[in-house]
Amino acid sequence: MRELKATSDKDLTVDGPTLAAHALRQGLVDELHLILHPVVIGGGLAALPAGLHLDLYLTYQRRFTAGAVQLHYDIRRHSA
Repeated sequence: MRELKATSDKDLTVDGPTLAAHALRQGLVDELHLILHPVVIGGGLAALPAGLHLDLYLTYQRRFTAGAVQLHYDIRRHSA
């Protein structure tokens, strides 16, 4: 994933919690896009991996009449 990101001249997307978890842990994700629905059904994979800490900056939000919310965040990077 790191080589693909470094050599691509286009934006890349990572979908699904399993692959996204690896990309997030490796610091390969620049933006996080979430759509939240006002219905919770237990079970399945978590949207974000356990133990992950990200500082997010909200860049876009949209509310839908049915109650869903679309959120876009930039992931803030910290210098060492």
